[in-house]
Amino acid sequence: MLHAQTSQPAALNVRDFGATPDDDKDDSIAIQAAIDAARAKPPQTIVFPPGVFLVSQTLDPRGFGRVFRGTTTIRWDNDRYAADSQTVLKSVGDGFVFHFIGDGVTFQNLTFDGRGIFCDRSDLSMVKNLVVDNCWFRNQLSGEHNNSIEFTTGLENSRITNCVFDPISGDNGIYGYNWKNLTIANNAFLNGNEGIHVVAHQIASSDLLIEQNYFSGLRRMAVEVQGGGVDTVTQDNYYENPVMSEKFEENMSTFAYSIISDRSRHTRVRRNTSLAPQRPDGTGVRIIFELGGEDVVCEDNYSVGGNCVAILNTSRNGKILNNRFVGQKEGPSAFHGRSPGAIVKENGSDTRLSWDVNRGKPGPNKRLPATNPAG
Repeated sequence: MLHAQTSQPAALNVRDFGATPDDDKDDSIAIQAAIDAARAKPPQTIVFPPGVFLVSQTLDPRGFGRVFRGTTTIRWDNDRYAADSQTVLKSVGDGFVFHFIGDGVTFQNLTFDGRGIFCDRSDLSMVKNLVVDNCWFRNQLSGEHNNSIEFTTGLENSRITNCVFDPISGDNGIYGYNWKNLTIANNAFLNGNEGIHVVAHQIASSDLLIEQNYFSGLRRMAVEVQGGGVDTVTQDNYYENPVMSEKFEENMSTFAYSIISDRSRHTRVRRNTSLAPQRPDGTGVRIIFELGGEDVVCEDNYSVGGNCVAILNTSRNGKILNNRFVGQKEGPSAFHGRSPGAIVKENGSDTRLSWDVNRGKPGPNKRLPATNPAG
């Protein structure tokens, strides 16, 4: 006798497991129940309706190709980012909403209120195949280590794209160690401390792409890359409206692009925009492009203002060439005695560039690709 096989639906709705939006009750247990009910093969989508879900206990997304999809739709509205029909996962306290230790998970169309996503592994190996796309991160926690996305053992074959980080009241929008084929692209980092801060403790870290991100209203750095790494590319990003103290000495950590990976190789910094006009006292952002490592090339960038526009620091065979630099107080230059083989040339205010300097700015020049939010 043949028995009819039962099949699980392609998507599971957290409401069916008792998670109710906007009721001011903790939804942690119900959401975790939906996660645990989803089969790994074939991978399933866990959907969230609009509204606010309270999360008091950090959730384990399990991985195995699961997709977490809400209804948040991000758009550019005249001169600002806006979000419609939001699914909000609100951390109750200072814990992360998700702690991911597996491989293969996607977060789409979600709004995270508080600390969002934390990734690590007990064996110190990299987390693989993480996708964060079209999400809004609102982190109003103050203090060090309060990051919206954090990874401590590395990300491999992963991407963080089309997201908004606003505000960044604590430490960083994205903070982490080590990578292999990691893309951070088409995001906006607004109103707070620092946008992207990543550190390669492992020399084997490779293929980091930081592309077409927008930075505005930050006190510290837009991009900070430290340590090692091979084939890092920072390109087509747009930086403006830095937040600075009236006293220049209080702005010693205000940089636009600090790619100071002194153990790195083959770093490329190109087609980036920085608008940091000078202040009345004649000084501005401390350094626009800080560069380190072997065979780092800073080329075809556009910068207005800044105290030091570009410097090769602890570099070997580094190059700063063919950039349009306007209104800086000093530079570009190579740090004396610490950058053998440096080439610094053709960096005038009339240098011809190969691209439109507004290409990384939001609005008609930059659009967020649409995903399919949950109904």
